[in-house]
Amino acid sequence: MVTALANKKIFVKEAEAQFATIEQDITRLEQAVPDDSQTGILVSEIEALAQSNGVTIHSLSTENRPKVTVKKKTTTTDSDTTDSDTEKAKAAAKNTFADSLLTKYNGIIVSIKIRSTYDSLRQFMSGLKEFDRLVVLSSIAVNVSQEDPNQLESSITFYAFWQANTKS
Repeated sequence: MVTALANKKIFVKEAEAQFATIEQDITRLEQAVPDDSQTGILVSEIEALAQSNGVTIHSLSTENRPKVTVKKKTTTTDSDTTDSDTEKAKAAAKNTFADSLLTKYNGIIVSIKIRSTYDSLRQFMSGLKEFDRLVVLSSIAVNVSQEDPNQLESSITFYAFWQANTKS
């Protein structure tokens, strides 16, 4: 009887520890994919990151991208498949990770034009990767500045995601 009680106490302590870990994970997930777009906070974080890394922002724009609804496909036989269907399937297979997330979450497309040194750009990109918010790089174009060969001019586009509030 005493052993059973001791085992139950151990089980309860282990369960409490697991709950604390899960609770921390939920908090991290809520930061990565918040309940609303929090565009202003995201822009402020990007500006602070740029400033702390010696990056000059020339332009920054955001565009909300609503969640994409994917229609379920019906099963077809081989004789029903056309070349057009095959091409559509190939195109669907090339979807990016960001596109797949847009089937589950709303997104914000962030486009930034910056000027920086190589090291500053590298630090800025590393900082984006370390954001609490889930961001997925879509594209980056880097050119040497015509005005100063020690400076780079970069165009960066990435997605940030948010979960639509489902509460009524």
